Amino acid sequence: MNVHKDSVLDAPAPQAAESAAAANGEAATAIGLPRAACGRSGPHPALCAELSAYVRETFLPLRPDHPLAQDDDLIETGVLDSLAFIELVAQIGRRYRIEVADTDVTGENFGSIAAIARYVDDRRPR
Repeated sequence: MNVHKDSVLDAPAPQAAESAAAANGEAATAIGLPRAACGRSGPHPALCAELSAYVRETFLPLRPDHPLAQDDDLIETGVLDSLAFIELVAQIGRRYRIEVADTDVTGENFGSIAAIARYVDDRRPR
C-alpha cells in the first residue's frame, strides 16, 4: 500500500467561503435536480482537482498516463483494490475532518472522484 507523508491530502483543508459552484449545486438539489459531478454546478472544482491529484499520486504512481475521468468507477477501472479503497476512505476522513460512518462506505459515496467530492462537500465543516 502506498502511503505518502507529503501527499496532496496531508495539507490542511482550505477554509475558504463556499464557491458559486457549491451554491449552484445546493440550489439544484433544493429544487429536486440531481447535483452535477465536478465543475461549475457541482462541488468545488478545486476539491475535485485535489482528490484527482491524490488518487493519481497515491494509487497510480507507476501509471501516470492511466485515463482517469472524475466519474470513472475507481474499483472497476483497477485504480483501487479493496485495501486501497479502505486507505482512501480513512484518508478522506482525516483530511477533511469528517467522521465517515460505516454505512457511508459505499460506491455511491466513494466509487469515483466525483462521488467522493460530493460526499466531502456535503459533510465537511464550513
